[in-house]
Amino acid sequence: MSFLVIQVVNHVLQDIQNVGLVFQSLRPHLLDSSPGDNHMYVLVKLTAQGYCKIGLHHMAKVMNARLSSEYMRKKLPKAILFQHQ
Repeated sequence: MSFLVIQVVNHVLQDIQNVGLVFQSLRPHLLDSSPGDNHMYVLVKLTAQGYCKIGLHHMAKVMNARLSSEYMRKKLPKAILFQHQ
């Protein structure tokens, strides 16, 4: 896991802690469980990790598309022009 993802996940968890309990109906269950088994924090942490992973993959895909299109235009200018791109 990258340093950026860890920072984002920690920031989200701190915001959740500062705002208060997100799932009010789980309050009695959360008070009975140990801090390591806190389902709410595990759920929020996994959601934030997944969101970061999707976002980073999307940014890499867009950047790669930009770089490869510039390279292809330089390498194959006539083929690109004939395809009306």
